[in-house]
Amino acid sequence: MKILVLMVRSLTFVAALSLSNSLAAESLANSTGPAELPPVGFTGAQYVDSKGCVYIRAGQGGTVQWIPRVNRMRQVICGFAPSFKSAVSQKAQVNPLSIQTPVENWQPELDNVAAAPEAMETTIVTVRGTIGPTEVPDGYRSAWEDDRLNIYSGLQTAEGLRDADQRWSQDVPSQIINQNEKAKPHAQHGQLVYPFTDIEQQKMFLEAQGDYVLEPKDDGTIRLVPRNAAVSDGSGGQTALQPTEGGNLLVQVATFGVGSNAAKTKARLVALGLPVQVRRITRADKTYHVVLTGPFEDPRKVKLALAAVRKAGFGDAFMARR
Repeated sequence: MKILVLMVRSLTFVAALSLSNSLAAESLANSTGPAELPPVGFTGAQYVDSKGCVYIRAGQGGTVQWIPRVNRMRQVICGFAPSFKSAVSQKAQVNPLSIQTPVENWQPELDNVAAAPEAMETTIVTVRGTIGPTEVPDGYRSAWEDDRLNIYSGLQTAEGLRDADQRWSQDVPSQIINQNEKAKPHAQHGQLVYPFTDIEQQKMFLEAQGDYVLEPKDDGTIRLVPRNAAVSDGSGGQTALQPTEGGNLLVQVATFGVGSNAAKTKARLVALGLPVQVRRITRADKTYHVVLTGPFEDPRKVKLALAAVRKAGFGDAFMARR
């Protein structure tokens, strides 16, 4: 009978122990690793943390990972003696002594206190970079061909400069010009017509019958430029480069993707007295502006024109035919 009682008690103890282990067991999915890592220099292949859970060393390339050891139910095996005994020191809790001392409302006396310096004004400097014409990348084409994105479209023209000079003075600050004032050359000479500021210059221009063109300068004055300037033929003589209607010889000066650049080049060559024309061509859905001088019929004249164009700075210019 005693043996039977002992067997029942043993089975009850084992069942209770198994139940407590199963309730306290931690699943592999919920495992967060050891309660604390082993100290530096630990080289064992198996480690038991302070909770009694077993972990196995793993890892490669100098890194160490501690993988929980599980049973068939994929639960972390615990209940073992820790690999290291953790010394837990309990510090005695000491209630701090609170001493309340009455404090009088006292303010120190301040004499001759220097005022704080005024804050310096902050200056913000904006640095703007130069913006050049936009170049269309390969494989793309311009969305507009009407020059709406031309960065030079807002620049002042000769006509606008003329109209402004008739209303505003060149002084700083500008003043509205009194039309009855006699200080301007236009008012001093009734026969002087804007933009001329000199009677002799105006007379020379009128008597030339179209042989000269007016070129405005940066200071607001103008100068006379021969419409078809004579080009040196290399032997001391000069030859007027007039275009020939039936000629088929040309000088191709340059090709531009922006129309305003072609217009500036044309104005520069016209000032040199060369006959200039601009043609528009389309290649791969992109419009180009070709600046040409001519046409000429005499090969000698086209060579002189080519020399004049290259001297003006267009070293890549070459002769072409219509």
